[in-house]
Amino acid sequence: MSGRNVKLQELRIERSWTLRVAARHMAVSPTVLFNAEQGVMPRVDHAIQIATTYRMSVEDLWKSAPDAESCSPRKPVGCRQLS
Repeated sequence: MSGRNVKLQELRIERSWTLRVAARHMAVSPTVLFNAEQGVMPRVDHAIQIATTYRMSVEDLWKSAPDAESCSPRKPVGCRQLS
């Protein structure tokens, strides 16, 4: 994954959790969670622990959004529109 995982950070903030508190709930280190939020894919076991805490699948949590550059006028479904 390239770029930050905003979804991870938003889920944590919705719960009013600091990195340390969220990491404690997930049984991972704050560094693992911070790196995941920054776009570094964690080990599989950590990804499962994080996803389970948020009641999501690993696939949904790390699914990347389509890039605006990869969208074509013929296939706009799922593409972000630039304003």
